[in-house]
Order: sequence, then structure tokens, then C-alpha cells
Amino acid sequence: MSMPLNSENESKGPSQIRKPRILVVDDEVAMVRSLELLLRPVGDVVKAYSVPEAEEALADSIDCIITDVAMPEGTGLELLEKVRKKNPDIPVIVMTAYSSVPQAVETMRRGAFEYVMKPFENKDLLASVKRAIERKGVLVGGGSFSIPAGWVCNSDAMKNFIMKADKCALAGGPVLLVGQRGAGKKRSAEWMHERRLSKPKRDSEFMVWSALGRDNAHPEINLSRYASLYVEEVFNISSPMQDRLMQVLDEGKIFVVGGTSSSPELQTLPDFRRDLFERLSAQVLHIPSLKERAADFEALVRQLLEDIRTRMRLKELVVDPQALRALRDHTFVGNVRELESVLERSTLEIKRGTIGQADLRFETPDLSRQLPFTIPVDEGWGKLEYLARSLEKDLIERAIQKNPEASNTQIAQVLGTTRRILELRMKAYEIRSPEREST
Repeated sequence: MSMPLNSENESKGPSQIRKPRILVVDDEVAMVRSLELLLRPVGDVVKAYSVPEAEEALADSIDCIITDVAMPEGTGLELLEKVRKKNPDIPVIVMTAYSSVPQAVETMRRGAFEYVMKPFENKDLLASVKRAIERKGVLVGGGSFSIPAGWVCNSDAMKNFIMKADKCALAGGPVLLVGQRGAGKKRSAEWMHERRLSKPKRDSEFMVWSALGRDNAHPEINLSRYASLYVEEVFNISSPMQDRLMQVLDEGKIFVVGGTSSSPELQTLPDFRRDLFERLSAQVLHIPSLKERAADFEALVRQLLEDIRTRMRLKELVVDPQALRALRDHTFVGNVRELESVLERSTLEIKRGTIGQADLRFETPDLSRQLPFTIPVDEGWGKLEYLARSLEKDLIERAIQKNPEASNTQIAQVLGTTRRILELRMKAYEIRSPEREST
């Protein structure tokens, strides 16, 4: 992510090509007919002339609802409340001919996607509907297809990524996903796996290999039950795992997706197989960072808040305009995953359902204030230079001891540094390990 997961669609197997379904609710037959003709190029229109009829239509898959406010058998706001309770992922666009500022504020507070005044410009309503559908997780135009709930695709960068990923998944060759941490590499690999499957079968499972996991040292696991394999930080895997992955690619029975947080051109480690590097980098897909997805930001915040609200069992959870502006201006190094963490920490600060700018908690806990030991200041320990060197040496030695099969690159990742800096420290502190001199 990670990216936010509202997993309504994730258990339903592979994504399918389909047109979006739009529910239009209005007691005026002429208005319903007019909206049907307007929206037909966008998707399949389901018609309802009252709130009870609309509730019946919700039994089917609906991607967007357009409802009038004033109707004889229940209002559009009542329908909005019912949808929020039963189907909170469906965006609702509310129309009214009698607008007022308090009513507009109340409508948005209750969770409407947008508030539209009658009469409206057709192009404006069409744009609203497309935004709502894409927020729901359905791409519009050029052969629309559904994607797992929780995805937001308003930005051109995300649309282009998903369309390319869809083609690569169906082509079946190995794919390398390049993206910053927290951008959603693993989740993208899972979606590509689902996209490939025409129907569930015995050998249809999805597996993850981690460069820091047990399988990195012992990659002899039986892969016959798996249809897809995702390798996290693929350029940091051990030599035995490289050999096993090359064997998997040569056999051609498993869909392989590699993930890396840096450009493949920067991966020049001497112990990585050149033939494997060429196979993995033949098809490279860049996952957009949060900074590249400006058009997705507000919808992502809304979805994350809804997920947090549900998990924390809150009646209401929103951000005020100043807080939203501050979130937009912040640089999220960890992308969507970090944004979610910030919103979770901020939610713990509030007493009511609105996060204000003062409630935002961008910082992580200061671990330097929570060291698990106390250091004496006498007997020479007061010299910070000696203390820092001693602690650094001890930390490196313990990391090596805890990960005896890991390469220097992997040890550096554990310690939050680079391989070059780690090896310079090892040389300075005379940390020798014969089995890792060639790694």
C-alpha cells in the first residue's frame, strides 16, 4: 500500500472486465431518463424512483449512486445514511434543487461524495461520476475493469500504471516493480496475480519471498502449488535463492514479480547473477509515489479515514480543511503506508470525530529517549566518542550474529544504512567474517 485495504473484492477471485454500474434515484421519471441517456457511455444505469426501490437495487454490485434529496418515500439523505452503514465503499452523489449552505455542509458531513445543484452542466456531472467510480476502484474508459477495493485511480500516473500492469499480468512474463517503500509493490503483485487467473484452481496460490526471510537462506521450498511468486527486494537475495529463481524462470510455470525500492540501473552488486538481472529487468513498471499522485490524495485520505473509523468503531472521522492542507504539504517518505500511520496516530489525539491541524502527529516515537539500558558516566564511559564507537561495533556484531546467512547488503538493510558504509565500519572496527568477504 501499505496501501489501504477495504477487502470487499479481494476474496472474489480475479478481477473481471466489466462496465461500471450506476444507480440513479429520483421520483421524477423525466430526470431518471435524462440521466440514463447521459450516463450510458460511462456504465450500466440502474433506475430507482424511490428509496425503497434503491435499497432493493443495492443487492447487486453498484459502483456509484446519484440520488435526489426530496422524494416522497424517504429522502436522499436517509438513503445516504443507509448506504454508509451497509455499503460504505459506494460513493453517493446528492442532487437538490433547493440548496443552502447548511444543507450542503450537513450532506458532506454525512459522507456524500459530492453535492450537486440542479440544474447542472452535463459535463460537470459526468466528471463527478467518473471521479466517484474511480474512487470506488473501477477504471473508466478504454475497457473498464474492476480492481481491489481501496485503490484510488484519479491521477494519470496511477491509471497508466494499472493499465500497464494489467497488460503485463496477462502477458505472463516476469515483471519488475520499482517503487518507493510504502507505495504498494506487494499489493500490486497480488492484484496482477488475481488478474491472471481465469478461475480458481489448486495451483493458484500467491507466494512471497523476502530477501530477509528464512527462504532466502533455504530456497528449496516446493513451489508446485503456487501460480505466482513475488520476491521482495529481489536484488538483495542470496546466491542460492538467485539460482532457484533462475530455475523458476526457465521452467516458465510460475508468474514471477520482483520488487525493488531503487532503480535497477543502480543494482550493480558483484554477487548478483547478470543473466537473472537481465531477465528481471526486461519488463519494468514504476509504481507512482504519493507525490506523483496529487489527484488521488484527498480520496486516499477519505478511504484511509473510513478504514480507520471502521476499525476503531468510531461514529464519524473526518479532517478539517486546515489539517488536509497540512497533510498535502507534508513529504511522506513512506508514501501511503506513512500517510495511514499519521492518520492513525492523529485519530488517537481527538475527542470528537474531526482531526484538526493541531491534532496531526507526523513524528514517530523518539527511540533515542527509550534506550533499553542505562550507561554510567564514570570510569571513562563519559567520553562520547568511545561510547558511540563501542555501541556501533556491538550493534553490527549482534546483527551479523542474529542473521548468520545474510549478505552484507541485507545486514546493512537491517541496520538502516548502505552496504558501503557498513563495510567501512566493519573495516574500522576490525570485524572479520571469512564467509562474508566475497559478499
